Amino acid sequence: MMSTGFPTDLEACRRDVANFLHWMRWRIASVEVRRLTADGMLHAVRKWEVVTEDLESLAEEIAKFAAGSDLETGAIVLVRREAE
Repeated sequence: MMSTGFPTDLEACRRDVANFLHWMRWRIASVEVRRLTADGMLHAVRKWEVVTEDLESLAEEIAKFAAGSDLETGAIVLVRREAE
């Protein structure tokens, strides 16, 4: 699990998410991102059930979602590992 904080810079958010995804030592099965308001309320959820091997593109999509609201939001990124 990773918290993005309140991203204002899309590129910095993308870089942080990419670093987090590359840090995983196992194959990623799915990703869920929960975007939260500044008050900690759930604002939106997005899931990637089939995860690509291209972690840079995935990081870009996640960052766009995490930082893509007019509200001041943060996000929790949940990564599930593939069963062995």
